[in-house]
Amino acid sequence: MKRVFLLMLSLLVLFSMAACSSSQPGNKETLSEHPEGKNAEDPQAEIPEEYCLKTNIPDDWHDPLPSSEYAGDFPLFGLGALVDGAQEGVSLPQVIDLFTIDELEAYLGMIVSVDENLYSLEGDDVEQYFLRETETAIPELWDGKIKIWLKDLGNPAGVSFYLEQLYPNSREIEDLGEHAIISTSNTVIIQVKGAVIVGISAEFKRPEDRVAEPAEEKFMLDLAHFVSERLIEKMSSPGQAGETDTETGTAQQENKSFKALGPGEFEAYIDKLDLIKKYVDEINAECSAAINLRPLRYPEFEKILTNLAQKGGPDVFITSQPSFYEEALKQNLFSEGVVVAYETPVIMVHVGNPKGITGLADLAKKDMRVAMADQDTPEGQMIRAMLAKAGITEEDFSVRSQYEVNFDAAIVYRNAVSAKEKEEYEFVEIEPDYLIENPVFLFATKSTEHPELVDQFTGFMLSERVQHSFEVFGYRPVK
Repeated sequence: MKRVFLLMLSLLVLFSMAACSSSQPGNKETLSEHPEGKNAEDPQAEIPEEYCLKTNIPDDWHDPLPSSEYAGDFPLFGLGALVDGAQEGVSLPQVIDLFTIDELEAYLGMIVSVDENLYSLEGDDVEQYFLRETETAIPELWDGKIKIWLKDLGNPAGVSFYLEQLYPNSREIEDLGEHAIISTSNTVIIQVKGAVIVGISAEFKRPEDRVAEPAEEKFMLDLAHFVSERLIEKMSSPGQAGETDTETGTAQQENKSFKALGPGEFEAYIDKLDLIKKYVDEINAECSAAINLRPLRYPEFEKILTNLAQKGGPDVFITSQPSFYEEALKQNLFSEGVVVAYETPVIMVHVGNPKGITGLADLAKKDMRVAMADQDTPEGQMIRAMLAKAGITEEDFSVRSQYEVNFDAAIVYRNAVSAKEKEEYEFVEIEPDYLIENPVFLFATKSTEHPELVDQFTGFMLSERVQHSFEVFGYRPVK
């Protein structure tokens, strides 16, 4: 900055002197005439000595400017603290891991589903949950929704800057974390610990006109306490001990090789986290959280495959989604898959089975209302393939959407049935001759740096306790 200022001042002096020189009477010098002793290549040759640019720069020229006592009070200087005074990051749970769907449903008294189409920037940890009064409603036709996001801003100064800039008109609330605010739209931001913040927002639709409006303050404060307490619990206890000595011994055996890894070095994606999360937590408790277990979601398919093709990354994928793994196999990103379970379709009927349905053959009646997935989806294609094996077409009954409220029978995957549906409906097995199951594969990526641990993880997925977990969640285990 000093050099720039000096250069500008020098140019101003030059222009001034040139103007003065040209306006003085009797000045007969030309550019080719130089005073004695001057170098012709000297750009200051025509400038009187007293006005020449000095080159004897003082010794302290490059010393830093003195610091200002006011610098730290200006909001933008908080950005420097994020870089210069950044704290070491903490290990945070993922938002999706804070609660199971059953826990949220029990707390909210509503049917809860994860927004599978939520878009988020890479690196952001945010989840949105749809809340509905009835199970058969279309997910997008929600009655309420809750969004939770989690950030580590690196430094407490960053938290202050974040709150001041994004929520300037908020007010402080007590008894929540180290610091908490509630905005004018009832969004709650909690500084849980150090630089870790969690944000919660919610809105509900008015019954009379279905217009969405922010949730009431009391609801938000209660929900904020619920989320904050669980987050602190998860941050303090990254894993739970095994329930029995046998399980603990099994976990320790599985942990043996993973102990050589650092936090999150082995990355696994899975369609349904709850299937194995409990057991992965046991391994992570012994291995510095070596396994990073992440949900595999439809909106992220393309991004995940692109990243995998360009720079590698995850080690394994556990998925039943043909639209994902078929493309990965086509791009030569996966090794050959191992089947670890099956999704089994069943016929869902009303309690008492008033239509007396015993299998697919009983659906071929003109007055039978059958709900099923759209034919453009993998599930819909599977259903129609089973019907074709049974010699039935869609013209033999009245087709209803899978979200239809009024139906006599619905063909669904058993593992997709909610706890509420298990109470309200009965389930009829499909005849073995017509049954088509959808396999759940474990794929190793060709870019994995831990092939020996992939083999160990595959054995873990085929272990008795994980296979039992598949069965509990409605899948058919392979063992």
